[in-house]
Amino acid sequence: MMQKGAEIVLATPGRLKDCLDKRVIVLRQCAYVVMDEADRMIEMGFEDDVNYILDALPVSNTKPDTDDAEDPEKMKLRKYRQTHMFTATMDAAIERLARAYLRRPAVVTIGIAGKTADTVEQRVLMLTEEKKRNKLVEVLKEGFQAPIIIFVNQKKGADTLSKALEKLGFSTTTLHGGKSQEQR
Repeated sequence: MMQKGAEIVLATPGRLKDCLDKRVIVLRQCAYVVMDEADRMIEMGFEDDVNYILDALPVSNTKPDTDDAEDPEKMKLRKYRQTHMFTATMDAAIERLARAYLRRPAVVTIGIAGKTADTVEQRVLMLTEEKKRNKLVEVLKEGFQAPIIIFVNQKKGADTLSKALEKLGFSTTTLHGGKSQEQR
């Protein structure tokens, strides 16, 4: 499928590097790059792969670092690549990536950097697989005010949990693969 071409490619750094190495894909026309969970990629040991991929992007579509580049009238005839990096933390490795590959990066900090928000309660519970769902229902019945976000690791798990919670009278929406499915 990749050899036929694609408008959008979603990939892990290691898999994309493999495709670049095997010449299954070229990034010559890539105009939009999004690195989500950049901090996790680095933590998991993909820094070299991420650098390799970003170095494989053409410099011919990199926006110049001038004040003229900020003027839409002067730049309307050219389409430049946009690179976005989303990260929960800004440690030294992430700052290195930003300095090397982002032009005039904007940093958005929610709350106070390095401090958790006072409005967020975080609990860590060590449970066996069998006790997870019962504990979740117990926590939900404590009366927390919506919205509540529950993260799961697979689409199938999200769908299964959503159906189970709906049977118990909870209103749910599952989000995965760019789609939203409303339940009661």
